[in-house]
Amino acid sequence: MQASVEDVNAIMPHKKFPYLLSGLVAALVFLGSACASQVGDECASNVECPSGAICDVTVEGGYCTIPDCEIDSCPSNSVCVRFDREESFCMRYCESSSDCRDGYTCRDDKGGPKFCYVPEVSPNE
Repeated sequence: MQASVEDVNAIMPHKKFPYLLSGLVAALVFLGSACASQVGDECASNVECPSGAICDVTVEGGYCTIPDCEIDSCPSNSVCVRFDREESFCMRYCESSSDCRDGYTCRDDKGGPKFCYVPEVSPNE
């Protein structure tokens, strides 16, 4: 008499493990890609940002950004903003402050494209 698949699985449940594991890995990869972080997202450390990005923890909630960018080198929905002669960063692109996350505003004070960042503080504040 030959054993059925059910009989084998009941006797050796570990035989199902590779199938369960591969299914779990596939589900996690799918969910992870659906929730991938982007430039401008909140973060607490670099690992929460896209590949090649860093977490600017000097601002409220953190800010995923890519340093030392060049014009047209940033990921989609972000732009390269030159803050001074030495520093440039990929920042989340916006048309208005409604495109930015809570606590952030759409700024255009650097002479280039608009970007989401913390509101600029005037020297009198």
